[in-house]
Amino acid sequence: MVLRLTETDNAAYRQTMARFATGVAVVTAKDKGGAPQGITVSSVTSVSLAPPLVLYCLGKGAFHRDAFLEARNFAINVLSRVQQELAMRFAREAPADWQGIALERGAGDTPFIAESLAVLLCERAALHEAGDHWIVVGQVTSLGSREDRGPLIYYGSAFQQLAD
Repeated sequence: MVLRLTETDNAAYRQTMARFATGVAVVTAKDKGGAPQGITVSSVTSVSLAPPLVLYCLGKGAFHRDAFLEARNFAINVLSRVQQELAMRFAREAPADWQGIALERGAGDTPFIAESLAVLLCERAALHEAGDHWIVVGQVTSLGSREDRGPLIYYGSAFQQLAD
């Protein structure tokens, strides 16, 4: 089968990007009042090993956008296959419900989800405007991961799991 190219439009772009499997994460930070905020993202990328830099993309229309743009510290909480409900909870355009979530605090009083598959605590290093998103780059200051469960994957506009 030959791959046929078409002109780019929003629907074609979205459909094509849905062919790229990604992990799912919740970025957490505290707002000006110190309350935790969270947002689901699938746009997390390692940028550099020395120094350790990672980025995530934040939609300009995101519900708690200002808290994330103002936060000097944030955490990237990589979700496991048993945390799909958390991904859905923090994807909503409404105040987050933290009930039942084991929340810990790291450097700079940064909130993070204790039961995550992996956590990267970051200090913001750069912020770049790109189309309808912000690219937030963070320097990783501490991290941790577990091996007792697999990752939550997003592919084909739906949550997926790796086969055991």
